[in-house]
Amino acid sequence: MTTKGETTMTQIALFKNEQVMVVGIDSRVIYFNEDKSEGIASINKFFRLSPEVFMSIAGSGYGTFFGLELIKHVYTSRLWDYEAILSRSFLFLRANADWLKKEIEKNSKRRDLERFYILLFGRSKGKFRADIISFECSEEASSTKPQLFPAGDVITIPRQIGLEASMAKQHSKISSPQEITKMMLSYFRRLACVTEDLGPPYYFACFDKDSFIMLTFNE
Repeated sequence: MTTKGETTMTQIALFKNEQVMVVGIDSRVIYFNEDKSEGIASINKFFRLSPEVFMSIAGSGYGTFFGLELIKHVYTSRLWDYEAILSRSFLFLRANADWLKKEIEKNSKRRDLERFYILLFGRSKGKFRADIISFECSEEASSTKPQLFPAGDVITIPRQIGLEASMAKQHSKISSPQEITKMMLSYFRRLACVTEDLGPPYYFACFDKDSFIMLTFNE
């Protein structure tokens, strides 16, 4: 039987400028059974909420399963507009924060792992948008309330300084999604050689001014 309170962090990378936006994510899920043995699975962690609005969850612990409940909630709301989806998501998390905290305190076996992030991204009124909702309920957390803030043009969750630096250097030069996808993929592959927390397939949501495409790399 799987213990829901223990999963490892998903790797996300985001790049955007005026010409393109690319979000890359790995698919590996590592979970821990009650007998402390590990299990490994692969899933597509992109959730398409409307034609040009997506959500991804990065995190570890009990909260990632709560994030899936959020996605179900947004699906059933049948909202298409980016701003409306962002507002509904944040209100849902804020309204249920106290309940989630109590569930974590009661069920979690690794309070130090209890943190997760919601990345909402897409196109809004012709412009690229990306926002992060963070929630941390570890024993060291200074606040257990969800925090909402706009994502920068170059981010990684969890932080990968090398990749961020490489993307930042090319920020004004990148004019096609393929360029930044190649950079992210190369870094993901190198990272997978040194940690079991990351693995293929790798998924990339690629936007330019006129189109959108989803790319998958199986190795």
